[in-house]
Amino acid sequence: MKQKDIENKFEMYLPPSYLETIHQSQLNNTILKSLLTKRKRIIKSLENLDVEIEKTSHKRQLLHNQTAYIKKKYLPKIYYKQYYKKNQSTLFSHIVIKYHLISRTVYFGKIDKLINKFSNLNLSLDHNNFKSKIFPLLYPKVLDFLSSIKNESEFLNLNIKSNNLISFVLDNKVDDNNAKDTSLLDYIKSLE
Repeated sequence: MKQKDIENKFEMYLPPSYLETIHQSQLNNTILKSLLTKRKRIIKSLENLDVEIEKTSHKRQLLHNQTAYIKKKYLPKIYYKQYYKKNQSTLFSHIVIKYHLISRTVYFGKIDKLINKFSNLNLSLDHNNFKSKIFPLLYPKVLDFLSSIKNESEFLNLNIKSNNLISFVLDNKVDDNNAKDTSLLDYIKSLE
């Protein structure tokens, strides 16, 4: 006879309180086995999830690198710079346009003269706020202007003068942010 069978026969003669304890022990063992099995399934699921996270993370990094390159090459960046030349008290400015991985610098003008030219825009311009008030007017117009350029050679052959930039600001009748978003959206659509 097996030991388990012998134990079962003797259990019949035990007092009820002992039987209850034995029953509780068996129930506890069953619950513990169930919980351990559940934990193994969860651990396995977490291991599978870690593998999926690793794959997705790797793909994300690849796509991020590709997106960064696309943005760097095909979305123009426009910067405004102010500077003093050596031994001069006159403040100068220029616009830097980066497009198709090529950078072009266009002289914009002396700030004092530009403030006079833009005085009819009623922007209360001075040396401190010139960039913050003029650049938002200039940015969408330059993007529109660049939207017709499709490759590096066209950009290299492009002749942009300060008069072009000044006329972009003077011709700008739009004073809300929606025009900026629309211009960039139109530009991106033109690339497709």
